[in-house]
Amino acid sequence: MQTWVRRGSWAVALALLAVIGTASAQVRLAWSLNKGDKFYQETRTRLKQTTRVRGQETRQEAEYVTRSSFTVQERGMDGSVTLEQKIEAITPEGKTELSTSAARLLREMQGAVLTYTLSPDLRVLRIDGYDELMKRLAGDDASALKVVQTLLARETLQTAVEEAFAFLPREPMRPGHAWERRLTTSLGPIGSLTGRQQYTYEGPEDQDGKRLQAIRLELQLEYQPPRADAGILPFQVERGELRVIEGKGRLWFDSIAGRLVRSELNLKIAGALVVSVQGQQYTLELEQDQTVQIRIRDEPFPSP
Repeated sequence: MQTWVRRGSWAVALALLAVIGTASAQVRLAWSLNKGDKFYQETRTRLKQTTRVRGQETRQEAEYVTRSSFTVQERGMDGSVTLEQKIEAITPEGKTELSTSAARLLREMQGAVLTYTLSPDLRVLRIDGYDELMKRLAGDDASALKVVQTLLARETLQTAVEEAFAFLPREPMRPGHAWERRLTTSLGPIGSLTGRQQYTYEGPEDQDGKRLQAIRLELQLEYQPPRADAGILPFQVERGELRVIEGKGRLWFDSIAGRLVRSELNLKIAGALVVSVQGQQYTLELEQDQTVQIRIRDEPFPSP
């Protein structure tokens, strides 16, 4: 009888160990945003683009580094957050060539402050400071206002913030577990990409003396032409097809600190658009390769 009890106890103990082992393999991925927290973000964007119209090919390369600070102003009892972003600097690098007007816009954006009200699941409910930013960039020029509102739409800012803060799953994850989010990302006046993002939790990785949680990202997006004439290009997009040749990335999250540490995303698109110029239609072939790298830390990034 005692032998059976002992064997039964061992069986229960082994079962409990299995459960505990399974639970310990799960990782909770969640931002920690408390009132007074402050952190700094550096975003490096590289863009290579080739266009062909009527046999004429144009190649462009641009690289920008944007440095911002984020401060948690309020944290509600329900988990809602008021988050302030200050654009510290936007610096062109590499082979980037700026027009006089583009250089002025970058200068005017430095020092701008935007305040986001986030829901408990960190989705954007409100953006304060947007109208002031548009006024700062365009002044009283109605035409210039239309340009900057197209290039830096309120929806674009909302998407960027939600991609940074609202992408994590609600439940604990084990390596191999995946989740999805819908995405609509603007291509400016030529349209947008819409579809889904699939995140897969890969497991812990040791980097720079820290145990970080690695996440793989894959994009499945389709092109959507602009709904109306954007009015800022010398042509109007009538229709077209752009294909996502490659859309993938990786993210590294610090589950102890509750903060994204860095991420990398590569998006390649190619295709053709039918455009009209003064009543005549042309085919615009487009190839675009964009890489976005983000780093976040507690101390300011050094000035360029």
